[in-house]
Amino acid sequence: CNHFFARTLKDLFLCRFCSGPIVPIDVGVRMAAGTPAVSPELLQAIRECDTVMFVCSGNIIRSAFADLYARHLGIPFKTICSTGTTYRNDEIHPRAGKKLKELGVAAKIVDAFRATFWPDVKTDYDKKSTLIFGMSKDHMAGVGPEWVRAHRAFLLLDLMGRSREEIGDPYFEGNWDSAFADIQRCVDRLAALKRAP
Repeated sequence: CNHFFARTLKDLFLCRFCSGPIVPIDVGVRMAAGTPAVSPELLQAIRECDTVMFVCSGNIIRSAFADLYARHLGIPFKTICSTGTTYRNDEIHPRAGKKLKELGVAAKIVDAFRATFWPDVKTDYDKKSTLIFGMSKDHMAGVGPEWVRAHRAFLLLDLMGRSREEIGDPYFEGNWDSAFADIQRCVDRLAALKRAP
């Protein structure tokens, strides 16, 4: 398994998603000096997939923010979308909407957003063309281990080389600023990787 990479030749981890041993190799792709490494599997998925889906619990804060910000950046995926694995909701949370508008996302786009629920939409997506980013390991489990095994589901912070870290739920944890900042950095990185030659 190479869902997470060892940082040195001496490191060896077990994958939290499939429990397989991780090949202890000191590889990864860096865009430039000082840029965190991204696994070859993630880079391949970014290149091959024409749909990107962001996943959180209720699809009104973290995944909605990532979805609308990615659309705002014009990342060259055919489809950019999001969903929730735990709760059914409707409109975007006001704090997420406010932050998106501050970043220049058009108010009519933010206000038109409607949440979706993974069990209702999962048959619309396939593992050949869809890349999924979850905010936490619970979201990865909610999507299904088969997506992880197919190297089509990753934690969003994998984009920043923080491969075991999660972005907590601001609704419960109050980490609004740090969550939005992390998501914004990750989506910016995704945009750069997708546009790279």
